[in-house]
Amino acid sequence: MPPGVRGLMLSVMVAALMSSLTSVFNSSATIFTMDVWRNIRKKASEKELMIVGRVCILVMVALSIAWIPFVKGAQGAQLFIYIQFISGRITPPMAAIFLLAILWTRTTEQGAFWGAIFGTSVGSIRLILDFVYPKPTCPTVDTRPDAVKLHFLYFTSILFVCAGVVTIVVSLFTEPLSEQSIARLTWWTRHSTVENLDEIPEATETSAPSPPMELTRLNGSSPSDPSTPQDTSESGSWFKKLWRVMLGLEGANTSKEDQPTNQDVLLETRRDRIILNIAAAIACATVSSLWIYFR
Repeated sequence: MPPGVRGLMLSVMVAALMSSLTSVFNSSATIFTMDVWRNIRKKASEKELMIVGRVCILVMVALSIAWIPFVKGAQGAQLFIYIQFISGRITPPMAAIFLLAILWTRTTEQGAFWGAIFGTSVGSIRLILDFVYPKPTCPTVDTRPDAVKLHFLYFTSILFVCAGVVTIVVSLFTEPLSEQSIARLTWWTRHSTVENLDEIPEATETSAPSPPMELTRLNGSSPSDPSTPQDTSESGSWFKKLWRVMLGLEGANTSKEDQPTNQDVLLETRRDRIILNIAAAIACATVSSLWIYFR
């Protein structure tokens, strides 16, 4: 490739890597905050959950930086091959579960859970074996086990199918989801007129839990009267203001009347659909042409 095009392709790869990392960090922090931290602290406020999510992202960034020496010593320090090497052990079960959840209305939560557990466990075992038995050089005889000799692309396909089979089997032996639970969430129910469970308003409104003392002091409000709104932008030191901005606490108090509903967010005009479809087709054709030309 010419030097200019080579630099352009490198910038595209780095941008794609940054996009993937941000989505992974955001998803991991959300899973930890909503599924783990809320079970530990059941009365945690939204601001506390936001702080926990930010701290979780910082921890994952630190772990990612600490993992760089392992990247240099694996797959000949080739970043793209290493990314495919790692993702080939983790993403196949998630892709199988996602496709089944979208295309098969009989998929249940138990099936998705055990499919993910099976796929992640098998992929992790293969990943550990790859580190324990590194690939030998050309003159050396390959004495690794047959399970490790299998190319990772073949292993990815086999893991995808096995995780899907586990998900299907467990889903068939568990109770199916109700029609309200999957309304407009799958391909076959995308035009359903049934009201989704998340859209049904609660019969009784419960009062929100009061924030902890530390968060109350952080926002500059009095713990004795938490319902009294105060202007936090004018009080406190510059360090606290910067801390609130970094954690996303500034301007986070938005009334429910100002928030858009699910129907408003999912609304898409015919003009928007045409523009998005044309842009997607152009992007796919461009990437495919570059891939075929420079291969």
